[in-house]
Amino acid sequence: MQANGALSGLFPAYNETLSASVHNSLHETFASADRFMLKLLVLHWVAAATVAGIAYSTYLFGFVAGGSGDRHRLGCVSCKSWLPSQ
Repeated sequence: MQANGALSGLFPAYNETLSASVHNSLHETFASADRFMLKLLVLHWVAAATVAGIAYSTYLFGFVAGGSGDRHRLGCVSCKSWLPSQ
């Protein structure tokens, strides 16, 4: 099996035989999924800060420490750089 065949088997969305409209549609779907995951990340951050903050009376600490974390910034920066401008 050729390398291109193996890669298209693992990643069928990047198959070279797909039309340009299918590639564009897949790109839009992937961008939509990325936006959803970032919203889910923020929701999880707020929920975790709230639950831990109420239980241990450290709400402000959890909210600030979680929001200023490197993972959150990295996620936002990478999403902005990969998503097309709208």
